[in-house]
Amino acid sequence: MAKIALYILLLIILSASLFECSLNPYKTLSVSKSASQPEIKRAYKKLAREWHPDKSDHPDASDRFIKIQQAYEILSDDEKRREYDQFGSIDPNGSPRRQQDPFGDPFFQQHFNGFGGGFGFQESRNDDPRRVTLSRLQDGILPQSGNKPYLIFVTGSFCFNCMNIERIWSDIAPEIESWGVGVGTVNIDSDRRLPSVLGIRHRPAIAGIIDGQVKDYGQGGVTLKAMRDFVDRLVPSSLIQEVNNNNYQDFFANFYNENKPRVLLYSQKRDIPIIFKVGALAFSEYQTFGFTSSKYSNTNEVLKHVGMQHKAGTVLVFKENIKENVDMVEERHMTVESLHHLLNYNKYLSFPRLSSQTIFEEMCPESPSLVGRKLCIIQITKATPEHEAFRASFRNMVMTTPSWPHQSKVTYMLFERQEQVAVAMEGLEVEVQHAVPVAVIWRQRGNQVRLAWLPDGWEGQDITMERRGIKEFMYGLNDGTSKFTHKVTLPQFNDENAPAWPIQKFRELMQKMADMFNSAYNFLFRSSWENSSLLMIIMFIYMGCFVLAFLGLFGGGGKEAKEASQEYDANQSRDHAPHSGGERTQPRARRSFVLKELSQREYSNLIERQRKSWHLILLVNESSRESLCQQLSKELGNYPLRLPLDFVQIDKHRGWYRSLVPGKEVGTVLAIRPSKKHYCIFNPTSSASSSLDGDSTLRNRHRPGDSGEMDTDFIGFNDSDDEGMMRNGVGVNIFYGFTLWLDRLQDGELQKVEVPDWPEME
Repeated sequence: MAKIALYILLLIILSASLFECSLNPYKTLSVSKSASQPEIKRAYKKLAREWHPDKSDHPDASDRFIKIQQAYEILSDDEKRREYDQFGSIDPNGSPRRQQDPFGDPFFQQHFNGFGGGFGFQESRNDDPRRVTLSRLQDGILPQSGNKPYLIFVTGSFCFNCMNIERIWSDIAPEIESWGVGVGTVNIDSDRRLPSVLGIRHRPAIAGIIDGQVKDYGQGGVTLKAMRDFVDRLVPSSLIQEVNNNNYQDFFANFYNENKPRVLLYSQKRDIPIIFKVGALAFSEYQTFGFTSSKYSNTNEVLKHVGMQHKAGTVLVFKENIKENVDMVEERHMTVESLHHLLNYNKYLSFPRLSSQTIFEEMCPESPSLVGRKLCIIQITKATPEHEAFRASFRNMVMTTPSWPHQSKVTYMLFERQEQVAVAMEGLEVEVQHAVPVAVIWRQRGNQVRLAWLPDGWEGQDITMERRGIKEFMYGLNDGTSKFTHKVTLPQFNDENAPAWPIQKFRELMQKMADMFNSAYNFLFRSSWENSSLLMIIMFIYMGCFVLAFLGLFGGGGKEAKEASQEYDANQSRDHAPHSGGERTQPRARRSFVLKELSQREYSNLIERQRKSWHLILLVNESSRESLCQQLSKELGNYPLRLPLDFVQIDKHRGWYRSLVPGKEVGTVLAIRPSKKHYCIFNPTSSASSSLDGDSTLRNRHRPGDSGEMDTDFIGFNDSDDEGMMRNGVGVNIFYGFTLWLDRLQDGELQKVEVPDWPEME
């Protein structure tokens, strides 16, 4: 058996050496060593067409084609070409070499060394801008596909059928990109995780990606029309509504509820352009899209309404005034750039409603600095007929006002739909008969805002006078004569257009079932071997024989190795068995807990928001902080801690900790529960003997009210490492029993200390 293994090994080495000697990239492509890149590329294209296995009947066509591909891969890359000129071979891993490497041929290294390389194609090199890697797919394409569809050409190593499609793909890719569709090329053999992420294991293939989901194009010709039809199937048809005489009034008038402008494409063609569909996908969150055509029979009233009976195709944007468009672009001039500019400039109504967090962030942008700060004006009303008059008059005022001080934006919100936000706005009073409240907001960071209320609210009787009053009030806020009276943190706005929870869950379930079905179908009926070459199969058989011979060569020691492994596992289990006896367990990797300091602001937020869960606080001083945090982290080890854990330096907050823990005892852990106004205390072990006490001693030691300053020398605070701790405290663990205390805390078994009010942290 050993002789067979050595024979196979020598055969492989001989084959690689012969291949090394026969592969001269300059000779293979019939170019000189001084040839330029355009000359090399032209020679490659000519030879690739001549020796392609699907076009040539020559018995050596496959071998010649492989050499042509390999030669072009070397000469098209400046670094590889320079390395070949110096060493006579290349190293695809980029490792520096000092001498000729008999195994340095890229074919041997890429395809015999774990089969991990790749079959270099003309358009799928590392410098190809359309090349898609796993990180780009997961971090870029999949998240962005909710607003932009993608078409991905799936190729692989040793895939001869991919070559012809790759040529066609490179020709039609620019046209596909002109639709607003992303285009890429992925080699599923370059990373073993790519097939599982894509759900496609056969190649060549075309994958369509939209909203994070991958759709397989399937069988069929790769033409521009076929790709247009595929994109047409990818984009949901519900994004664009067909507008006719029966529904055009609802289409234009329903913007009050949806809070979106209307975008209507009038066309003299019957079909919707693919650019308009892709644009509707990108801006469906902000606008409602419609399509009407002069070719339809029941659209005369629609065309009369928009005044487009005899004009060329046009994209029209309507806001509150449904009889007059506010912006437009002709269909013949419609490109991805012009359409996106039109839609982005008209994302919101003239007087939009705060119906989501996204709209709030864009209408009230962050401006932390006083210089150049941006304000927004918010009218707050209820969804009642009595308040509709206030909204209508305010909307009329906004639409007739060309500008506001400092480019401020004006919006409104409904109390019932954003009640949690309205309640958080201090000083709000909406139960006013003659006026409704108006707030001027300065958003500083996140949802932290400063706000001031318009003194008299909005009455809607004299629009001119009240507009002047709002502007004067805003000027006063900027020059300091008026003040922001409240500083609050607003909660997140509800998404009023989001589907109900049962509908969301049903859609997620159906999508998961569809993904499972597609994955199973691709795995069973679309094998990645269907287009593999005979050479790839021979290589697998070749290496399989070598592996079998290698196993047979060392098979004699299998029994001894197995017994040694079993003995080692038994020793390891015995060494890591718990001291308390019982069943042996497999040791688990210890986790690292990083403690941070609890600031005064974070503590105040805990108290004000009345958090319901426990929050752990370790008391330390300046000299003991690092040592205590390290000891507590080690004690927790692999304990599944799910509670927040911070530390507080008692030197900075003496009054606060003394009102909770009399005396001075570093190492104490407080478990506070802001919503219940009570807390529990864990007192550290103060002697070596006490660390060995049983559970009853722990119960006595965990009583509230214990005090006393600990000897920092004793527990090793004055040492710089663990050796000092061992010298002073003989290995004492002052947090002995802390995990048991945590279990009893979460089970509700510990004694609690009540407080009338939480003390402030000075």
